[in-house]
Amino acid sequence: MEVGDWVEGPTQWWHKYVFPGIFKANPIPEPWSQGVISALLSAISMQEVARRMPEGEHQQQLLSRSDTFISEFVDDFCGTGPHPHPWPWPGPRPWILPVVGQLVVTANSMNKGSMRDEVLRIADEMTQRAFSE
Repeated sequence: MEVGDWVEGPTQWWHKYVFPGIFKANPIPEPWSQGVISALLSAISMQEVARRMPEGEHQQQLLSRSDTFISEFVDDFCGTGPHPHPWPWPGPRPWILPVVGQLVVTANSMNKGSMRDEVLRIADEMTQRAFSE
């Protein structure tokens, strides 16, 4: 039995991350990443709406709920927190960095402002969490 024998058979989803030279890059973004980006952008836009509302209880509730959604979403997506089965390979989980790249591209296509700054802040937070484990 040789080192590469265990790779034979049907291609698994993780092969392209463990053996990056085997597969060619796909110029079309993966569909799951679009859902992640749209969910984060929706929550960020809710924050912007809340910031522009008149001060009061409704503004505080909307800000609180959007902040909670974003922090929980980033925690779940980045895999932070205790897990019964830790990530078996060194380095960040492979699905985080493509999403961070898409967030940065999206932020750089926006005009300067608080929404762009918030998208970049979340991308930075996701990057730090990806490499902190």
